[in-house]
Amino acid sequence: MIQSKFFKFNGKNPYTYSEGKRLIKLLGEEFRKDKRLIRELGLDPQGKGRGAITRGGYGGVWDFIPLRKAKKAKLFTEYPRATMGMNPRWTTVAITVPNGVRGGIRGHLKAIGEDGFYDLLSNIEQRLRKVIRNAPGSQPMLYLTQQHFPSQRSSPIVDGRLDVDLRTAVKTNDTAVKHQPMWFESIYQILTNKKTNIQWGIDVHLPYSIKFMQSQKALRLFSETWIAMKPLMDFATKRVK
Repeated sequence: MIQSKFFKFNGKNPYTYSEGKRLIKLLGEEFRKDKRLIRELGLDPQGKGRGAITRGGYGGVWDFIPLRKAKKAKLFTEYPRATMGMNPRWTTVAITVPNGVRGGIRGHLKAIGEDGFYDLLSNIEQRLRKVIRNAPGSQPMLYLTQQHFPSQRSSPIVDGRLDVDLRTAVKTNDTAVKHQPMWFESIYQILTNKKTNIQWGIDVHLPYSIKFMQSQKALRLFSETWIAMKPLMDFATKRVK
């Protein structure tokens, strides 16, 4: 069991790569026991994550839990996945949609159109509001990234990246984030371009300073965050066979 002091990184007890590497594996063990994640997202409690945890950008680390549907996949990039990460500033809870996802996801995006894509993101933003309310300072981000790897075990080199706060998709007085739907129009055009080689997804940044992060409630917060992003997992697996 992960102890409550797990997330108590601060000036006197700073985050380190070695500690992140140790703890990210413990997180994976805990979440593989979570029946809600297995039931709601279809995660595989026996599924393997990364074979080796290597240092990422800024000393960060990440791992993932695969879907039951991905058991026969040759590559883990053939299916979306539940991803978790840690770096010196925050932990990340994400649904990742690799470029190599099977099932014609680009065609599915075109089928729902810009309005359908906007509705999907707006729905997820609304579902995440409780999480954000309970975790002041957290950020729900839609991201796109293009990267390449010099070798199989090396850290990726980022060719380009775009991060947009999901709250810019909605017009509300409940947040200081400014409404700007044009971000999502641009992202939709990138994702539906046949020449695109992009990994994308939604990740929620949870700073260590959040009160919940300093107790066992942090694990429940992680699970609730993944479940709130379930519509993206459903969308990304809808046409996967």
